[in-house]
Amino acid sequence: MDAPIEVIQAAYRTLSKKYHPDKNPNNPEAERIMRIINTAYEVLSDPVKRQEHDSWIAKENWRLKKEAMVADKARREAEVQTSHAPAVEPRQSSGTAKKNVKRAEVKKSQLVSFIKWVGTRLAVLVIIIVIFHLLSEKSKVPNEVSHSDSTASENVVPDMKLPVAVSNCAGKQAFRPDGKAWSAYPQVMTVRERRAGLSSLLLDNSRNNQDLYVKLARSRDKGSSNFARDAFIPAYQQLKLSSLPAGDYVIKIMNIADGCAQISPVISLTEVRTESGIEYSDNSLTLYPVLNGNTHLQSLSSSQF
Repeated sequence: MDAPIEVIQAAYRTLSKKYHPDKNPNNPEAERIMRIINTAYEVLSDPVKRQEHDSWIAKENWRLKKEAMVADKARREAEVQTSHAPAVEPRQSSGTAKKNVKRAEVKKSQLVSFIKWVGTRLAVLVIIIVIFHLLSEKSKVPNEVSHSDSTASENVVPDMKLPVAVSNCAGKQAFRPDGKAWSAYPQVMTVRERRAGLSSLLLDNSRNNQDLYVKLARSRDKGSSNFARDAFIPAYQQLKLSSLPAGDYVIKIMNIADGCAQISPVISLTEVRTESGIEYSDNSLTLYPVLNGNTHLQSLSSSQF
Protein backbone atom coordinates (compact mmCIF):
# COMPACT_ATOMS: atom_id res chain seq x y z
CA MET A 1 0.00 0.00 0.00
CA ASP A 2 2.98 2.34 0.43
CA ALA A 3 4.48 1.67 -3.02
CA PRO A 4 5.51 4.93 -4.77
CA ILE A 5 3.83 5.82 -8.07
CA GLU A 6 7.09 5.21 -10.00
CA VAL A 7 7.07 1.55 -8.94
CA ILE A 8 3.41 1.16 -9.87
CA GLN A 9 3.93 2.77 -13.29
CA ALA A 10 6.90 0.55 -14.10
CA ALA A 11 5.05 -2.56 -12.97
CA TYR A 12 2.02 -1.59 -15.04
CA ARG A 13 4.17 -1.26 -18.16
CA THR A 14 5.78 -4.64 -17.52
CA LEU A 15 2.47 -6.44 -16.99
CA SER A 16 0.82 -4.69 -19.93
CA LYS A 17 3.52 -5.96 -22.27
CA LYS A 18 3.06 -9.50 -20.95
CA TYR A 19 -0.76 -9.71 -20.97
CA HIS A 20 -1.72 -7.32 -23.81
CA PRO A 21 -4.31 -8.93 -26.13
CA ASP A 22 -2.09 -8.25 -29.17
CA LYS A 23 0.52 -10.61 -27.69
CA ASN A 24 -2.08 -13.13 -26.48
CA PRO A 25 -4.53 -13.66 -29.35
CA ASN A 26 -7.52 -15.89 -28.57
CA ASN A 27 -6.55 -16.07 -24.90
CA PRO A 28 -9.55 -15.19 -22.69
CA GLU A 29 -7.49 -15.58 -19.51
CA ALA A 30 -4.99 -12.92 -20.68
CA GLU A 31 -7.88 -10.58 -21.54
CA ARG A 32 -9.38 -11.11 -18.06
CA ILE A 33 -6.05 -10.39 -16.35
CA MET A 34 -5.50 -7.29 -18.50
CA ARG A 35 -8.92 -5.93 -17.44
CA ILE A 36 -7.99 -6.43 -13.79
CA ILE A 37 -4.63 -4.71 -14.30
CA ASN A 38 -6.26 -1.72 -16.01
CA THR A 39 -8.88 -1.40 -13.26
CA ALA A 40 -6.25 -1.52 -10.53
CA TYR A 41 -4.01 0.99 -12.30
CA GLU A 42 -6.92 3.39 -12.83
CA VAL A 43 -7.34 3.58 -9.03
CA LEU A 44 -3.66 3.45 -8.01
CA SER A 45 -2.49 6.06 -10.54
CA ASP A 46 -5.08 8.62 -9.41
CA PRO A 47 -3.99 10.21 -6.08
CA VAL A 48 -7.56 11.11 -5.16
CA LYS A 49 -9.03 7.67 -5.94
CA ARG A 50 -6.11 5.94 -4.23
CA GLN A 51 -6.52 8.05 -1.08
CA GLU A 52 -10.28 7.45 -1.03
CA HIS A 53 -9.73 3.70 -1.48
CA ASP A 54 -7.13 3.52 1.32
CA SER A 55 -9.35 5.62 3.59
CA TRP A 56 -12.31 3.34 2.91
CA ILE A 57 -10.22 0.25 3.75
CA ALA A 58 -9.07 1.84 7.01
CA LYS A 59 -12.64 2.71 8.01
CA GLU A 60 -13.93 -0.78 7.17
CA ASN A 61 -11.09 -2.42 9.10
CA TRP A 62 -11.88 -0.25 12.12
CA ARG A 63 -15.61 -1.01 11.89
CA LEU A 64 -15.00 -4.74 11.66
CA LYS A 65 -12.50 -4.58 14.50
CA LYS A 66 -15.12 -2.92 16.73
CA GLU A 67 -17.71 -5.51 15.73
CA ALA A 68 -15.23 -8.30 16.50
CA MET A 69 -14.53 -6.73 19.91
CA VAL A 70 -18.25 -6.57 20.67
CA ALA A 71 -18.69 -10.18 19.59
CA ASP A 72 -15.71 -11.28 21.70
CA LYS A 73 -17.10 -9.41 24.73
CA ALA A 74 -20.47 -11.10 24.26
CA ARG A 75 -18.79 -14.48 24.03
CA ARG A 76 -16.82 -13.91 27.24
CA GLU A 77 -19.94 -12.71 29.07
CA ALA A 78 -21.76 -15.83 27.90
CA GLU A 79 -18.96 -18.02 29.24
CA VAL A 80 -19.11 -16.25 32.60
CA GLN A 81 -22.89 -16.64 32.78
CA THR A 82 -22.60 -20.33 31.94
CA SER A 83 -19.95 -20.98 34.61
CA HIS A 84 -21.93 -19.14 37.37
CA ALA A 85 -25.48 -20.17 36.45
CA PRO A 86 -27.60 -22.02 39.14
CA ALA A 87 -27.81 -25.77 38.72
CA VAL A 88 -31.64 -25.61 38.54
CA GLU A 89 -31.56 -23.58 35.33
CA PRO A 90 -29.09 -25.34 33.05
CA ARG A 91 -31.23 -25.05 29.92
CA GLN A 92 -31.65 -21.27 30.16
CA SER A 93 -27.90 -20.61 30.67
CA SER A 94 -26.94 -23.05 27.94
CA GLY A 95 -29.38 -21.43 25.51
CA THR A 96 -28.02 -17.94 26.20
CA ALA A 97 -24.43 -19.07 25.75
CA LYS A 98 -25.23 -20.84 22.48
CA LYS A 99 -27.00 -17.75 21.21
CA ASN A 100 -24.05 -15.51 22.00
CA VAL A 101 -21.56 -17.97 20.55
CA LYS A 102 -23.62 -18.21 17.37
CA ARG A 103 -23.67 -14.41 17.11
CA ALA A 104 -19.88 -14.34 17.51
CA GLU A 105 -19.53 -16.99 14.78
CA VAL A 106 -21.67 -14.89 12.44
CA LYS A 107 -19.50 -11.83 13.10
CA LYS A 108 -16.38 -13.90 12.52
CA SER A 109 -17.81 -15.21 9.27
CA GLN A 110 -18.58 -11.64 8.15
CA LEU A 111 -15.03 -10.58 8.99
CA VAL A 112 -13.55 -13.46 7.00
CA SER A 113 -15.78 -12.61 4.02
CA PHE A 114 -14.73 -8.98 4.13
CA ILE A 115 -11.03 -9.85 4.33
CA LYS A 116 -11.42 -12.11 1.29
CA TRP A 117 -13.22 -9.34 -0.60
CA VAL A 118 -10.56 -6.77 0.23
CA GLY A 119 -7.85 -9.27 -0.65
CA THR A 120 -9.37 -9.72 -4.10
CA ARG A 121 -9.28 -5.97 -4.74
CA LEU A 122 -5.68 -5.67 -3.53
CA ALA A 123 -4.41 -8.84 -5.20
CA VAL A 124 -3.51 -7.01 -8.39
CA LEU A 125 -1.39 -4.51 -6.45
CA VAL A 126 0.51 -7.35 -4.75
CA ILE A 127 1.09 -9.08 -8.10
CA ILE A 128 2.31 -5.83 -9.68
CA ILE A 129 4.83 -5.15 -6.90
CA VAL A 130 6.17 -8.73 -6.78
CA ILE A 131 6.52 -9.11 -10.54
CA PHE A 132 8.10 -5.69 -10.84
CA HIS A 133 10.83 -6.59 -8.36
CA LEU A 134 11.49 -9.82 -10.26
CA LEU A 135 11.50 -8.36 -13.76
CA SER A 136 12.67 -4.77 -13.45
CA GLU A 137 16.07 -3.82 -14.80
CA LYS A 138 18.57 -1.37 -13.40
CA SER A 139 17.91 2.16 -14.58
CA LYS A 140 19.16 5.68 -14.04
CA VAL A 141 17.01 8.71 -14.77
CA PRO A 142 19.01 11.94 -14.45
CA ASN A 143 16.93 15.00 -13.82
CA GLU A 144 18.80 18.11 -12.68
CA VAL A 145 17.41 21.58 -13.37
CA SER A 146 18.35 25.03 -12.05
CA HIS A 147 15.79 27.77 -11.53
CA SER A 148 15.89 31.49 -10.91
CA ASP A 149 15.28 32.75 -7.39
CA SER A 150 11.74 33.74 -8.36
CA THR A 151 10.80 30.37 -9.92
CA ALA A 152 12.76 27.79 -7.93
CA SER A 153 11.11 24.36 -7.95
CA GLU A 154 11.79 20.76 -6.92
CA ASN A 155 14.44 18.65 -8.66
CA VAL A 156 14.42 14.91 -7.97
CA VAL A 157 17.88 13.38 -7.62
CA PRO A 158 18.65 10.33 -9.81
CA ASP A 159 18.77 6.93 -8.10
CA MET A 160 21.23 4.05 -8.30
CA LYS A 161 20.60 0.34 -7.67
CA LEU A 162 20.99 -0.87 -4.07
CA PRO A 163 22.96 -4.10 -3.44
CA VAL A 164 20.88 -6.85 -1.89
CA ALA A 165 22.95 -7.34 1.27
CA VAL A 166 25.17 -5.31 3.56
CA SER A 167 27.34 -7.08 6.13
CA ASN A 168 29.11 -4.18 7.84
CA CYS A 169 26.32 -2.33 9.66
CA ALA A 170 27.51 -0.53 12.77
CA GLY A 171 24.70 -1.72 15.04
CA LYS A 172 22.07 0.26 16.92
CA GLN A 173 22.92 3.93 17.49
CA ALA A 174 21.28 4.54 20.88
CA PHE A 175 22.55 8.13 21.19
CA ARG A 176 23.65 11.03 19.03
CA PRO A 177 27.40 11.40 18.34
CA ASP A 178 27.55 14.05 21.09
CA GLY A 179 26.03 11.62 23.60
CA LYS A 180 22.61 13.28 23.73
CA ALA A 181 19.29 11.53 23.14
CA TRP A 182 17.74 11.61 19.68
CA SER A 183 15.00 14.21 19.27
CA ALA A 184 11.39 13.51 18.34
CA TYR A 185 11.60 16.21 15.65
CA PRO A 186 13.81 16.76 12.60
CA GLN A 187 16.78 19.00 13.34
CA VAL A 188 20.19 20.06 12.05
CA MET A 189 22.72 19.18 14.74
CA THR A 190 26.08 20.42 13.40
CA VAL A 191 27.05 23.04 10.78
CA ARG A 192 30.71 22.84 9.82
CA GLU A 193 30.46 25.03 6.71
CA ARG A 194 29.02 28.53 6.97
CA ARG A 195 25.63 29.27 5.43
CA ALA A 196 26.84 31.23 2.43
CA GLY A 197 24.70 30.04 -0.45
CA LEU A 198 21.20 30.28 -1.91
CA SER A 199 20.56 26.64 -2.82
CA SER A 200 18.55 24.15 -0.74
CA LEU A 201 17.98 20.41 -0.47
CA LEU A 202 14.79 18.84 0.88
CA LEU A 203 15.35 15.45 2.56
CA ASP A 204 11.98 13.69 2.43
CA ASN A 205 11.66 10.81 4.92
CA SER A 206 7.84 10.95 4.92
CA ARG A 207 7.46 7.56 3.18
CA ASN A 208 9.87 5.73 5.47
CA ASN A 209 9.28 4.08 8.86
CA GLN A 210 12.94 4.39 9.90
CA ASP A 211 14.58 7.14 11.99
CA LEU A 212 17.62 8.38 10.05
CA TYR A 213 20.90 10.05 10.95
CA VAL A 214 21.94 12.07 7.87
CA LYS A 215 25.18 13.73 6.78
CA LEU A 216 25.62 16.25 3.98
CA ALA A 217 29.19 15.93 2.69
CA ARG A 218 31.24 17.32 -0.16
CA SER A 219 31.61 14.67 -2.90
CA ARG A 220 35.37 14.66 -2.33
CA ASP A 221 34.70 13.40 1.22
CA LYS A 222 32.39 10.53 0.28
CA GLY A 223 35.04 7.98 1.27
CA SER A 224 35.75 9.55 4.66
CA SER A 225 33.76 10.58 7.73
CA ASN A 226 34.08 14.33 7.00
CA PHE A 227 30.85 16.24 6.50
CA ALA A 228 29.47 19.76 6.10
CA ARG A 229 26.27 19.27 8.14
CA ASP A 230 24.62 16.45 10.01
CA ALA A 231 20.97 16.11 10.95
CA PHE A 232 18.34 13.79 12.40
CA ILE A 233 15.10 13.03 10.53
CA PRO A 234 12.50 10.86 12.33
CA ALA A 235 10.28 8.47 10.41
CA TYR A 236 7.51 10.04 8.30
CA GLN A 237 9.01 13.56 8.52
CA GLN A 238 11.01 15.97 6.34
CA LEU A 239 13.93 18.35 6.76
CA LYS A 240 15.11 21.11 4.42
CA LEU A 241 18.78 22.10 4.34
CA SER A 242 18.95 25.73 3.24
CA SER A 243 21.59 28.38 2.45
CA LEU A 244 23.85 25.78 0.85
CA PRO A 245 26.91 26.99 -1.11
CA ALA A 246 27.30 25.84 -4.72
CA GLY A 247 29.23 22.61 -5.21
CA ASP A 248 29.01 18.84 -5.52
CA TYR A 249 27.59 16.98 -2.52
CA VAL A 250 26.53 13.52 -1.41
CA ILE A 251 24.00 12.52 1.24
CA LYS A 252 24.96 9.77 3.67
CA ILE A 253 22.08 8.18 5.58
CA MET A 254 22.12 5.72 8.49
CA ASN A 255 19.25 3.82 10.08
CA ILE A 256 19.86 4.38 13.80
CA ALA A 257 18.06 1.12 14.64
CA ASP A 258 20.80 -1.10 13.15
CA GLY A 259 23.55 1.24 11.92
CA CYS A 260 23.16 0.26 8.24
CA ALA A 261 24.20 3.13 5.95
CA GLN A 262 23.94 4.24 2.32
CA ILE A 263 25.18 7.08 0.15
CA SER A 264 23.42 9.03 -2.61
CA PRO A 265 24.73 9.86 -6.08
CA VAL A 266 26.50 13.19 -6.45
CA ILE A 267 24.11 16.13 -6.13
CA SER A 268 25.30 19.28 -7.89
CA LEU A 269 24.16 22.63 -6.50
CA THR A 270 24.80 25.63 -8.75
CA GLU A 271 24.50 29.39 -8.57
CA VAL A 272 24.66 31.37 -11.82
CA ARG A 273 24.26 35.11 -12.06
CA THR A 274 22.09 36.22 -14.99
CA GLU A 275 20.57 39.48 -16.13
CA SER A 276 17.34 38.69 -14.29
CA GLY A 277 18.97 37.57 -11.05
CA ILE A 278 20.74 34.52 -9.67
CA GLU A 279 19.73 31.03 -10.74
CA TYR A 280 20.21 28.46 -7.99
CA SER A 281 19.33 24.85 -7.16
CA ASP A 282 16.31 23.73 -5.15
CA ASN A 283 16.60 19.94 -5.01
CA SER A 284 14.89 17.12 -3.14
CA LEU A 285 15.82 13.55 -2.22
CA THR A 286 13.20 10.98 -1.17
CA LEU A 287 14.46 8.52 1.43
CA TYR A 288 13.22 4.94 1.67
CA PRO A 289 14.19 2.08 4.04
CA VAL A 290 17.97 1.87 4.27
CA LEU A 291 18.42 -1.89 3.93
CA ASN A 292 16.54 -4.01 1.35
CA GLY A 293 13.92 -1.29 0.85
CA ASN A 294 12.73 0.66 -2.18
CA THR A 295 15.66 3.05 -2.13
CA HIS A 296 18.19 2.90 -4.96
CA LEU A 297 21.20 4.33 -3.18
CA GLN A 298 24.59 2.63 -2.76
CA SER A 299 25.52 0.80 0.41
CA LEU A 300 28.17 2.40 2.62
CA SER A 301 30.47 0.99 5.29
CA SER A 302 30.29 2.39 8.81
CA SER A 303 33.92 3.57 8.55
CA GLN A 304 33.06 5.72 5.53
CA PHE A 305 29.92 7.12 7.14
